[in-house]
Amino acid sequence: MNSWDIATYKDIDLAQIELVGMLQKSQNSAIDFLNDKPSNYLNPPELIIIGTGKAQHLPNPSLVAPLTRAGIGIEFMSTDAAARTYNVLMAEGRKVALGLILEKGV
Repeated sequence: MNSWDIATYKDIDLAQIELVGMLQKSQNSAIDFLNDKPSNYLNPPELIIIGTGKAQHLPNPSLVAPLTRAGIGIEFMSTDAAARTYNVLMAEGRKVALGLILEKGV
C-alpha cells in the first residue's frame, strides 16, 4: 500500500494514477507492435478505481488516454461508491487498485 496524498480531484494527474495502480513502466521492444494491446506497464491491474470525494468528478479524457491505450480500465466515482465497488471486485478475485480522496467533515 502506498501513501496517496491527494486533497482534491484537481490534484490528480497521470503520475498520481500510476502511483495508485503501482504501475511500473516497461522497456519498449522493437516488436511491441505485434501485441494486440501494447502496454507500457509491467503487470498492471485490470482496473484502477479513483474515489473523488463526496461527489463524482470526471477527468479530462486526455488524462486517462495512456491507460486505456495500455488496456487498463479506469473509473472515477464518489469515494463511497469506489470503496463498495473495490470490495465487490476484490471478493471476485479481480486485480484492482483503489485511490480514495477522503474529505473531512460530514
